[in-house]
Amino acid sequence: MGFGIALMRLAAFGTDPYSCMNIGIGVKTALGFGTWQLILNGLLMVLVFFTDRRKIGFGTLFNMLGVGYLADFFLRFFRLIPGLSLWPVRILALPAGIIPLCFGASLYMEAALGLSPYDAVGVIISEKLGKPGWFRWIRIITDLCCVFIGFISGSAVGIGTVICAFFTGPLMVFFRRLWRTAVHNAAVSRSRGGK
Repeated sequence: MGFGIALMRLAAFGTDPYSCMNIGIGVKTALGFGTWQLILNGLLMVLVFFTDRRKIGFGTLFNMLGVGYLADFFLRFFRLIPGLSLWPVRILALPAGIIPLCFGASLYMEAALGLSPYDAVGVIISEKLGKPGWFRWIRIITDLCCVFIGFISGSAVGIGTVICAFFTGPLMVFFRRLWRTAVHNAAVSRSRGGK
C-alpha cells in the first residue's frame, strides 16, 4: 500500500483521498505525511475501539505504523532515480500506484488480522446499517469527505484523487472476491489432489 501511495505521489496527479487529506493537514501542521497519518489513525482507532474493537489487531498496528512511513521512504527512493519525473513515467505511475494500493488493502483485509482505522470506519458503518454489501458505497462517501478536507486544507486534488474516490471501494471489493475465489480454488485443487 505504501508503495502504491508513493507511486501516486510521484505521478503528481493526485493521491488517494485519505493520503490527500493527510498531506494537506500535515503541511498545515508542519508535520510529515507519515507522522500526521499516524496521529490521525490513532484518533480514529479510539473511535473504532469504542464501536467495534474486533476490527483492531496486528494488521491495524502494522498499517498505522507502516503505510505512511513506507510511502515516504519509497517516494524518497523514487526521487533518486533519474527520469522518473518525465511525463510518460508519471502517466504510467498513476495506475501503477492505484492497483497495488487497492490490491494491498483488500489483501490485508482478507487476512482478518485487524483493519486500518480508516478502512474500519467504512466496514463498521456498513455493518451497523445491516448492509455489509454497502461498503463500496460508504467508502466512496468517506473518500469524497477526505477529498473535500484535503482540498480546503490546500492539498493537490487531481485526476488520481478523483479516480480513487470513486473506485477504491469497488476495487477493494473486486480484489477481495478475486482473492477468495483463488483461495477456494486452491483449496479444492489441493483436496482433489490428496484423494
